[in-house]
Formats: sequence, structure tokens, C-alpha cells
Amino acid sequence: MNLEAIAWYKTLLAIPGVGPATIKHWHSQFTAIDQLFSAPTARLHQLGLPAKIISQLHRATPSDLEHERRWLASSPQHFILTLDDPDYPVLLKQIDDPPALLFGKGAKSLLHQSQLAVVGSRNPSPLGRDLAGSFAGELVRQSMTITSGLAMGIDAQAHQAALRNHGHTVAVVGTGLERIYPKQNIKLAQAIADSGVIISELPLTEPPKAHHFPRRNRIIAGLSLGVLVIEAAAKSGSLITARLAMEQNREVFALPGALNNPLAKGCHRILKQGAHLVESVGEILEHLGYLALAQQQLAVVPTAQPSSAGAAELLAFIDYSPTSLDTLVERTQKAVADLSPKLLTLELDGWIKQTAGGYLRQK
Repeated sequence: MNLEAIAWYKTLLAIPGVGPATIKHWHSQFTAIDQLFSAPTARLHQLGLPAKIISQLHRATPSDLEHERRWLASSPQHFILTLDDPDYPVLLKQIDDPPALLFGKGAKSLLHQSQLAVVGSRNPSPLGRDLAGSFAGELVRQSMTITSGLAMGIDAQAHQAALRNHGHTVAVVGTGLERIYPKQNIKLAQAIADSGVIISELPLTEPPKAHHFPRRNRIIAGLSLGVLVIEAAAKSGSLITARLAMEQNREVFALPGALNNPLAKGCHRILKQGAHLVESVGEILEHLGYLALAQQQLAVVPTAQPSSAGAAELLAFIDYSPTSLDTLVERTQKAVADLSPKLLTLELDGWIKQTAGGYLRQK
């Protein structure tokens, strides 16, 4: 964790008119973010920066981190990631506007695991609650990590089902981590931090504001291989997550409902826009390129060689010591979305094991 880089990113985020998309572009032009602040005016003009921004950059100093330092020291669960950090989630980094800073509480290694976002209405029907629980529970039993937004309703049901089934879950919140919202989910948030991870791009003490929640939805979608919408009314915020996922070239899934059910209107809308209609977890896994559910439920018997040519090729890049996902992306020059199905195939066939430090070859 580079505190100096955190301080400079905090400074950038305080400059009016500077946001995540702009910072990502600047980040790609320099080997370290502090170089941006000392770059010659001509170089910054070449990057398209207006004179006002250039002047602010040249006058800027690293932000004070007294509060962040105290927070980091208060618990080993606490962490802050920057775009430069090797622990920054690779899939999230690929979107157009990844957060420059990610504040987290829990196991940051989970941010690199294969995730499916489960979202929907804050006021679901009893059937919707049951479906959220059953889908999320089955997904974690098939080695998927459940990602959602810690809201009431479908979000909370998905998180709880993941925990109940001894799986992992990621909560992306629209407040600072010291201001968990809604208050009814504070105990759930702590349970997630203890066996999963909670993250936010917002300053630690940032209160809930209406515009924060649509913005955090891009992070939910960006972390995930796909998004499953359980129930959604015509104006549900979960449709924002689905739209962003489509824009990020992620898979979107939706459950159909009765024509006269207002909580099915949003699902039907995104189905018309290209989302996959699914009725089972197996269909989701098949669309993602994973093994069919029926195959996954069979006892794993090690085979003489990996069960697919793509998995066999990937195995050659995995060491007998933990190999991180970032390392595999670099070695193979493949995207995380391409690697994840093959990694799961290798794990189910007994060739590799997932550890906190990465993937470990078993034979």
C-alpha cells in the first residue's frame, strides 16, 4: 500500500472537473501518478488539459492522510487501493471510469475471484426474496463470489445467502465505509467484512447521497463477469447496473415474471434489450462459459490431462507456487473474462487449487 500515491490521488479527486475517466487516461500516460503534477506544461497541453487544470496541478501538494492513516491502523481488515496497486481488481480496471481509490474492509483477495452480481428491487415479493436466496446460494456452491450493493431487498438476500452457504460475497456501498447505509444492514455489513469484503470509492465519512448509488453501480458491474437481475420495476436502480454491464461488455441475465407483475417490468425491458432469459444457475454458468451445472455436480475425478485444450494451455502458465491472476493475465495476454472459465475447469478437474496468494498447481 503506497500512502504517497494515495495522497496524490486524493488531491486529484479534489480538483473540480477531474473524475475517474480523466484520471484513468492520465494514469496511462505516466509510470507514477506523482509525475503528473510535475510534468511540463507543454506535455500536459498535449494530453488535452486546460490551462486552469494545469495551474492547479502545478500548485498542488499531496493531501493530508491523517484520518486515513488512523483508519488503516485501527484494523487489519482495512485497506486502500489505487489504480497503481497490484491488488487492484483487473476486471474493474478495464472499465472506462474505474475508481482512482478503493477503500475496503475485509479480504481484498476476493476482489480477484470470479464474481456474479445479483441485484434487484429494494421491495421484492416473497417469491423474489426466495429466488435471490436460491440463485445466490447455488452460485456460491459452484465457486462464484456474489457481488451486490448492500441495499435492502434483493441485495441483502443475495449477500445473506452467500454467507449462509459458506461462500464469499462482495458489497459495494454508496457511502463512506464509516457511514454504512442503510442502518438496518450494519450487522450484515460486519458479517460480510468478516468473511467477504466491503468496498467504496467514497471518502470514509461520506454520507448517503442520491447520486452516489447510481455511480457505485458501475463498480458492481465492473467487478463482475455478469449481472443477474432478480426482480425490477420499470424505474428500478438495478436497471442502471444492467445497462452499465452491457456497456462494459459483461453478460446480463434476468428472470422472467408474470405480465401483470410490476416487479417484472424492468426484467422484461432488459430482456428486450438483449439480456439472457434464464431459469436456472446452470444456464448462467453455461452462458459464462463454465461447465454445465450437471457436470459440476459430479464428483471430481482427476483426469490424465485437462478436459479442454484451452485449459491445458493455461495450465502451462501456472506454477507449483501461488500464481496471481495478474501474473496470468500478463503471461497469457488474455482478459480475466477469458481466463476465469478455464481456471474453474482446472480447479474442478483437480489440476489447480485457489489460495489467498493465487492459483497453485496440484500436479
